[in-house]
Amino acid sequence: MSGALMRVNHVGEVCAQALYTAQAMAARSSTNPGRERLALQLEAAGREETDHLAWTRDRLDELGARPSLLNPVWYAGAFGIGLIAGRMGPGVSLGFVVETE
Repeated sequence: MSGALMRVNHVGEVCAQALYTAQAMAARSSTNPGRERLALQLEAAGREETDHLAWTRDRLDELGARPSLLNPVWYAGAFGIGLIAGRMGPGVSLGFVVETE
């Protein structure tokens, strides 16, 4: 049971990585100069989440559990959502950051 719960936690961290990466990409593709600052903040948030991703993976290993086989699907879906949110502007993009956290 602990392994299954940690697998869900790990998937959440995989999705956070995808969201932040896509949102930073969308912010950087805008011509608005303020978007570069937003992109840098999103990239920093993604780096912070890297620690959580590593911790959840280590914990899965300790429990003898495996990560989700659907991680590529979850990543792709979260990336798409992040890209859409990022293209909708900083307000929507930052709303996703709040919900992700």
